Amino acid sequence: MKKEIENTELIPVEMKKMEVVQEQVENKRLELQEKLKRPVYSYIVDMEDDDYAICFIQEPQRLTKMRIIDMLAQSQGVTAAGQTLFESSVIREESDQRIFSQDCKYDALYLTIITNCVDLISVYSDVLKKK
Repeated sequence: MKKEIENTELIPVEMKKMEVVQEQVENKRLELQEKLKRPVYSYIVDMEDDDYAICFIQEPQRLTKMRIIDMLAQSQGVTAAGQTLFESSVIREESDQRIFSQDCKYDALYLTIITNCVDLISVYSDVLKKK
């Protein structure tokens, strides 16, 4: 019973920390967007031990969007399309370097970011379907 009380007491502190992280990431995203003069997306991945990995992706160039849509149309794979978007649009110097590590302990992190890129791709696909 005591453990439950301790966990309940920690929740507001953890939520507060996440709010601070989100605010800092949003400020950085807006700064990058201003600097690059194009939309920037941010992803926060909750790692172990109160740690977060942050990734910034800029809006891909038109040619990249076309390549991604073609990949999807040719059934080359959603994750391959996500990887293409990631590789062409990640703001490497501002993103957590663990994302780029070949160490298998960061595979889940990399795949989470790729999945987020796939979600961004679905936005492009939805736009095409509406036309």
